[in-house]
Amino acid sequence: MPFPFRDPSPTLVRRRTVASASALGLAAILLVTSPLAPATAAPSTVGTIAYVAEIDGDDEIAIMSADGLRTRVLTDNPGPDRAPSWNSDGSSLVFNSRRAPHATLPQIYRLDPQTADATRLTTSTSEDQRAALSADGTSLYFQRGVFFAQPYNLVELDLSSGTETPLTSDVVTVIWNAAPAPSPDGRWLLFQSNRDVPSPSGPFPQTLYALDLTTSTITAVPPGDGLDASDSIDGPRWSTDGTEFVYSSGGRLFIGTASGTDPATWNSAPVTTGDEDSSPSFSPDGSSIVLQTYVEGADPDGEDDRYLIRVLERSTGEIVTIGEGRTPVWTARTWLPAADNSTAEPELAATGPLALLPTLVVGAGLVGVGLVVARGTLARRRTSA
Repeated sequence: MPFPFRDPSPTLVRRRTVASASALGLAAILLVTSPLAPATAAPSTVGTIAYVAEIDGDDEIAIMSADGLRTRVLTDNPGPDRAPSWNSDGSSLVFNSRRAPHATLPQIYRLDPQTADATRLTTSTSEDQRAALSADGTSLYFQRGVFFAQPYNLVELDLSSGTETPLTSDVVTVIWNAAPAPSPDGRWLLFQSNRDVPSPSGPFPQTLYALDLTTSTITAVPPGDGLDASDSIDGPRWSTDGTEFVYSSGGRLFIGTASGTDPATWNSAPVTTGDEDSSPSFSPDGSSIVLQTYVEGADPDGEDDRYLIRVLERSTGEIVTIGEGRTPVWTARTWLPAADNSTAEPELAATGPLALLPTLVVGAGLVGVGLVVARGTLARRRTSA
């Protein structure tokens, strides 16, 4: 699994495939002649997903339609752009970037998806990363520190006044308070930390905590079902209505229920069984979760390692791959025009699945409809942070 706090940069291979006419014909025959299984619920396709895409060896912020069929790259500059996070109405997003004049230190920027203009929000001599906006848009929460030189602490930035307020104040170098996630009602800030059990060898394991922004009280959230104090969690995020939260641990996704005002009673349980799933984010209606799945290739040098962006439909457990990239986050707002809109701006080739070519269930057997590759594989190797 990638290291979650140092802007991970594994090799990413972007493959694009298009079905041939023969594959479409086979699908049509099967659809007409084969009895299909009863219809089931499908993952949500509403809104827009922001994610990190590798473009010519550099990480950029991109967006895709929630079905994965249309994509657009929003940033284009030397230095990796990472960790996108939408504001509550999807009108803008924040991310961290290593670009001039701070190529060695990530700082936080706000991005307008319509104009692709990026505005710098933080200016420090530390690493400012993994930012999130409050629901009302007035505050920015992020982690600040220096890898193995300063502890990572959480900071709140008042965007109207520019005033910064430390939310944690740990002093031990190997303590990492990271990945702040404000609740929709503005009361809670979920984050991950090793603050209670700092290890001299590094910032693991990470435990889930809830900071009450009204009282400044920090409470440890119990480990999810099947986890214990030695298991590390990553990437907490809230549902739109604030009743649930999601995170990953050991390559599985966990969903928790935020019932009551005592986080020590909040319970969570796994919803996936793999060992390479992480970076979850709820769909706007909460019915689905977008995530990344690390896929290790056969090449020893990692040339064909990649991350898939996938969507879990919660009621059925079905997971659909919609593209390639990392750290996906979902908003209800639609930013990409329909495919037949003649005024649409240029887009990347679609990376999502073809809706006309599902895997068909015939009786008790599974019939796979093959796709003929009509385009070559485009490999892009990422540079290290």
